[in-house]
Amino acid sequence: MRSFLPLIICGTFLISALAGCAIGDPSPMPRGYSSYGQDIKSVDGPKARNIGYNYSRDKNEVTLNNIRPIVKEMAELLDKKLTFGVDEIYLKTPVNTAFYNSFDYLLRDELMQLGYRFVNTPIDNTVKIDFVAKTIPYECTVNNIYLALAINTIDDNPSDIVGGFYKMPLYGYRPAGNINIDVPPCLSK
Repeated sequence: MRSFLPLIICGTFLISALAGCAIGDPSPMPRGYSSYGQDIKSVDGPKARNIGYNYSRDKNEVTLNNIRPIVKEMAELLDKKLTFGVDEIYLKTPVNTAFYNSFDYLLRDELMQLGYRFVNTPIDNTVKIDFVAKTIPYECTVNNIYLALAINTIDDNPSDIVGGFYKMPLYGYRPAGNINIDVPPCLSK
């Protein structure tokens, strides 16, 4: 009888534990993170910064689709300019806003499709690309911004640029960067 006592105690504990799982909330057995059918109680996160429009997945998709043809054209112009076998690019955007981040995201996507790789720091044998955006005078009624990709900028002076005048949404745009680019006079269509 003495050898059955630990077995009976363990069996009783096991039955109690299993019964506790099925009987009620909360139970003595852990179930991972659970709110027992109530809203999860956690600390509120930081307030989202203003991106220039009320964010929704659909609105963001529309905005990116409006910018994509412009970025595709600029990526193709850059690809024609870089005819000397460039594989790696260091891409720099001047500030962290919705306008610049959207353009950066789409430009990286287009350049990856063209076969370019990106590096995190400008190292030897890497082409450095700076993104430049400048608003243009009110007289230019067809377009509202001049966009350029500055190639291998040294002391704020690029060795070459590709760019043009475009009409696009300016969500979150603000002048930034100090790349010296002479914006050509606008041509009204």
